[in-house]
Amino acid sequence: MLANILYIKNFLEVRNENAFSKLVTILSASSVNILNIIEISDTLSIYHNALGNYMFYLEQTFIIDRFRPFFKNVRKEIVKSPKIYFNDIGLRYLAINNFNNLEIIENKGFIFENFVYLVLKEKLGQDSKINFWRTKAGAEVDFIINKGLKHIPIEAKAKFFKKPAITTSMRSFINTYNPEKAFIVNLNFNEEIEINKCSIRFISSETFVESFDL
Repeated sequence: MLANILYIKNFLEVRNENAFSKLVTILSASSVNILNIIEISDTLSIYHNALGNYMFYLEQTFIIDRFRPFFKNVRKEIVKSPKIYFNDIGLRYLAINNFNNLEIIENKGFIFENFVYLVLKEKLGQDSKINFWRTKAGAEVDFIINKGLKHIPIEAKAKFFKKPAITTSMRSFINTYNPEKAFIVNLNFNEEIEINKCSIRFISSETFVESFDL
């Protein structure tokens, strides 16, 4: 994958190789955060158009995936800023020069979220679309799977559960959109509960990989 980045720079004749390499590092350090394009372009001292081209190169060569927020209420929900995930988590570690054990990485939640995204991408059919949900008030659900007219919320929690626990953000989405089901992917816990006629399934990472199905 690192060779891929070098190939991209050479093949596309990227003029500012330093900025391009730094962009990959910045994206690695902020992976799955909502992107602030203006802030990144200022940090790299490049024009927005150049940054847009670099992002396009990385996306079209399958280094990253960029996806948009789910929204229906324009006034209350964020509708512009995307998130990105790496298609190779090892590359993300390499770019930030951090190969520490997952348990001692400060942003292990982001790594777990990227992992969940990659599994979803592999398992979901082309009739399903992945978004995320975030309101201007700060409520956020990691993934919204749009399958036909159904919207299925999924949260990724890099933690061990002893009993069911629902975040305020998940409750907010359920109360707003009344989905039939929801999922919380975690490290160890498998159980199913119901809230407001929504079936919420806690699913361990092992079960998620082996047998997840919408």
